[in-house]
Amino acid sequence: MSVQQQKGNTIQGTVVDQNGEPIIGASVRVKSGKHGTVTDLDGHFTLENASGTVEISYIGYKPQILKNPKGGNLKIILSEDASVLDDVVVVGYGQQKKASLTSAITQIKGEEVFKDRSVSSTAVALQGEIPGLTVTRTSTRPGAEGAAFKIRGDISINGNSSPLIIIDGVTGSIDELNSMNGNDIENISVLKDASAAIYGSRAANGVILVTTKRGKEGKAHISYNGSFSRTIDGIQSPLTSTSEWLDMFYEAQYNDAKVTSGATDPETIHKNINWWIFNSFGGPTLDETDIDPETGNPTVYKGEKLFNALRAGKVLTLRNGNKIERWDTNQDLMDALYGQANSQKHNVNISGADQRFGYNLSLGYESAGVSKDDPDYGRTIAVLAENLHWAPRDYLDAIPLQQIRLNPALTQNPGW
Repeated sequence: MSVQQQKGNTIQGTVVDQNGEPIIGASVRVKSGKHGTVTDLDGHFTLENASGTVEISYIGYKPQILKNPKGGNLKIILSEDASVLDDVVVVGYGQQKKASLTSAITQIKGEEVFKDRSVSSTAVALQGEIPGLTVTRTSTRPGAEGAAFKIRGDISINGNSSPLIIIDGVTGSIDELNSMNGNDIENISVLKDASAAIYGSRAANGVILVTTKRGKEGKAHISYNGSFSRTIDGIQSPLTSTSEWLDMFYEAQYNDAKVTSGATDPETIHKNINWWIFNSFGGPTLDETDIDPETGNPTVYKGEKLFNALRAGKVLTLRNGNKIERWDTNQDLMDALYGQANSQKHNVNISGADQRFGYNLSLGYESAGVSKDDPDYGRTIAVLAENLHWAPRDYLDAIPLQQIRLNPALTQNPGW
């Protein structure tokens, strides 16, 4: 390595692999600052203000650290990271190492999917995590997001573009995937294009392979992890109060009646007002003390009479056909729905194995709330998972004895 002092502590050099081939796109940056660059098509780089420690890194290679480098014509050799190349990827009914894998397959570990994320759905947790996998949802309600998968967009304009989901070798669905405890997932692989062909025509839209955790050889391992989160109400647009809304309603209907009737007398205009929704709702009161003196029957609140009662701030309980209506101008449903709420997760896991038998047992509890005044509006789920396997001979693969996923407690309030 030749060193030559350059003005402004600018360093130049070339990044190559063990065979002397240039590495394109390698990252060269100052660890303690924001200065950085990448190598060009010939592996060359120029980095200005290179003071302190400089790190050179590239995916699949061990990073190199240079302390206080000065000069030009630097030659940095990166060696392959064997630990990355030896990672096993599930491929169809078998396995391959990343070093020999050329198909369009992406894999992510289960712990990475849920790391530092307070989401309750596995499908939602995968959103933005895997290139080419699009996750859409029709709702933000915990447990009922209406999530859907697409790999590289729509393939058919008429048919279903959802990929095939396989959980531990068995065909599953998005609902089954969402019901799983994230702590029970070892890894998730997404097979695209030709790599999914082994599963036949059902895999035309791609395949999502889910592998659950198994017990590792050694003594029994007991672990617990839990989390607690609280949603904080953000900025809300100012809304009108009930009395303000009623005044605005009357003003709009009054102006409309003035134009349609052509009248100029206020009393005539008032008589032509269309009370609109107040004609569709309302009915006789259920308050036995509220009697109409003209009829001797319970007062009927409908149209203008219902409007005036609400404008006066009355609380009414009315019968409208086979429905009971509650009118309370002091209640604000927006304030009740969009407030702070608590969510929590707990998981206990027991796992272990010897040369013949392995086990992985877990019990998870999750409660996701979205409403401060209605804690049941959301999802509460308890999941019991059991994964047993047995290898009768050293030269035989482990045989799954029992794989159970139970949801003994699942509540999902229909909400408002």
